[in-house]
Amino acid sequence: MPYTALRRKSSTLAAFFMLFGLVFSMTGILYAMVGKVTRFSDPQVILISCTLVGVGLLLIFASLNIASMNRSCGRSTSFIAGMFFSLLGILIVVTSYPEKWLYPTVAYAFISYSLGIFLIIINLFVNCFSLFHLAPECTGSDVTSSSETITGPEKTGVMDSSVMAAFAVIMVASMLPDYSRPSLHNEDAGINMSVISVPQDNPTENTNENTGAVSDDA
Repeated sequence: MPYTALRRKSSTLAAFFMLFGLVFSMTGILYAMVGKVTRFSDPQVILISCTLVGVGLLLIFASLNIASMNRSCGRSTSFIAGMFFSLLGILIVVTSYPEKWLYPTVAYAFISYSLGIFLIIINLFVNCFSLFHLAPECTGSDVTSSSETITGPEKTGVMDSSVMAAFAVIMVASMLPDYSRPSLHNEDAGINMSVISVPQDNPTENTNENTGAVSDDA
């Protein structure tokens, strides 16, 4: 599919997702406000309002991802995985609440939905990052030969893998201990050594002073 036709199709799909996402989210919020939903409300009322808001937020994030993509949605692994985990979390809530709404089912639902939203946000960041680097090529400020020019979808795939690798490096670096800074234990040890190394008075002089004092008293 040509790049222009792909962008037009993605924009149309993103607009529909954004529209339905806003409608679902606002409907769920208004339904909860009008029904005065609390933890003592009817379980069906709570389930409907939470499901509408959850699906609405998922569609809004999906629309932002689709609008910023430079390739087909089926080629984005993080986007597909995020949609799958989010829908799985919503499905767990719908099928388990309220009869089976117990641990660990509650944890499964929240972890699945949160992981899906996290993956979708990462994919959105990757898309925006790639669009930022593709902007000079789109405006024609950086023109190269046709044999050396990388098209938008191909470069987006390269940027996707590069940014995911950068995330992995940052996570690994954050888990490793930092040996460049002295730890608190080492600082305390240094202080103790400095205290121990303080020069003391000559014990011979102290003995002579004590002997002289005893003789004066005698």
